[in-house]
Amino acid sequence: MDVSFAENERAWEDVGKVKEHLVTRGCMEKYEIWTRHGEQEVAGPEKEVPTEVEDMVYGVGCGEDKIDLEEMLRHAEPEVLIGSARGLNNFQTLQKAAKEVLYEESKGCDSEFSTLRPVLELMRLKVRYGWSDSSFDSLLELLKNMLPRPNSLPYNTYQAKKLICPLSLGVEKIHACVNHCILYRKEYTSLDECPTCGASRYKSNRNTCLEASNIFEGTKRKIPQRVMWYFPVKDRIKRICSNLRDADLMRWHQEGRKKDGMLHHPTDAHQWINFDAKYEEFAKDPRNIRFVLSTDGLNPFGDMSSSHNTTDLWKEGLKVWDEYLREYFTVKAIIFVIINDYPAMFSVSGQIKGKTGCVICLNGTYYRYLPGSNKFVYMQHRQFLRTDHKYRKMKSEFDGTEESDPPQKYTSGEKVCEMTEKIVCEFGKGTKKPSKGTKRKKPDKTKKPEDRKKPGDQLPPPFKKHSIFFKYLPYWKDLEVRHAIDVMHLEKNVFDNVIETLLDIP
Repeated sequence: MDVSFAENERAWEDVGKVKEHLVTRGCMEKYEIWTRHGEQEVAGPEKEVPTEVEDMVYGVGCGEDKIDLEEMLRHAEPEVLIGSARGLNNFQTLQKAAKEVLYEESKGCDSEFSTLRPVLELMRLKVRYGWSDSSFDSLLELLKNMLPRPNSLPYNTYQAKKLICPLSLGVEKIHACVNHCILYRKEYTSLDECPTCGASRYKSNRNTCLEASNIFEGTKRKIPQRVMWYFPVKDRIKRICSNLRDADLMRWHQEGRKKDGMLHHPTDAHQWINFDAKYEEFAKDPRNIRFVLSTDGLNPFGDMSSSHNTTDLWKEGLKVWDEYLREYFTVKAIIFVIINDYPAMFSVSGQIKGKTGCVICLNGTYYRYLPGSNKFVYMQHRQFLRTDHKYRKMKSEFDGTEESDPPQKYTSGEKVCEMTEKIVCEFGKGTKKPSKGTKRKKPDKTKKPEDRKKPGDQLPPPFKKHSIFFKYLPYWKDLEVRHAIDVMHLEKNVFDNVIETLLDIP
């Protein structure tokens, strides 16, 4: 309906009048967001940006809120003071930029527009809309030429990042073995080759092994073959708690959510309730954090660093400043669940795929091997239905058999920990055995499918390693759901497998 005739805020008594307007004038074209019916406008999707850029502008305000530079610098100062002398010098430069005006006030510059404020605003826009560094360079160059001279606006992205670097949360780059055996840290820091597989720490090609890090001084450095980027979680917790809105939201699940016995939030789930009942000391403070570890694009060392950090946060905690309550408190944290797709879940948990591919049944998994496609399928999912369900007696619709078996019992975390605690695992890809020929053996499509395995067979534990989470996190075995499924990536994996099966792609 045309907005000029809609009068949405008016209460119409004659319904016929409304129908007449709809027939004669119709609806507005492209009126998809009902801004005149009480709904708020929804922002469009944002492009993904590098994490280090997000960290630099995190906590400086969002939306239409005004940036309080003095408050922001006050929160960042303690973190800088305990850092290096170079960081302190950069922070002093940042403080100077927060006081200096962008250009002379006599030429019309507002006294509130310091050098730092427009840089933060522009960097925030860069993050929000996914501008590339080259496009941001062009924008800064144009703005610098448009403003009265002299002005202190940075002339490229590098200078802008350098100015606000004291606000960044930092990143630690750790060299890793090219075969995923070790991290070059602690006792391995000074090594030049892996003690497990003997691979070189640095690239061996002469053209790529050395590069000029400073053209003027002519100094050179070696390039590592593999680098792990580690973002310290403690610094990010401090930054969250020092932000007024985030500090307030940390207690929302206890004070602001709806409590009617329905499942609206993870706090209503059995795992949350049971964990609070067993660990009452942790549950006393609603500001204690429950992390969800997402392994999208699995890093073989990601679970190591995560469990190591949260061990300290679980035992000792971290003293931080709560900006909302204006007090110091000791925050503790746990890894509450891991979200991943099936391939990543098997890698993180250490469970063996194939014949024991069910995360619930483990050794009791019903499977069928299809030699034509070299794949395992699991058809006995009807066992989880109630005993009188009609699907249990259907044959032709499923695998030609009736299902009479009861569902497999859930394997607790304590049982899994007991099954795997004696397993010895060496990390790394290892060395491959030399192949006897170049041709790939084709599957025998005439062979009949292997019958499903009966539960109760005496088999070794269906795991290849003892999960590091059991080793470092004492509460891990008490969690009912340790690994959750990433639905988005699972859909993609299912689609890929269906297409490969239909097209006979090996």
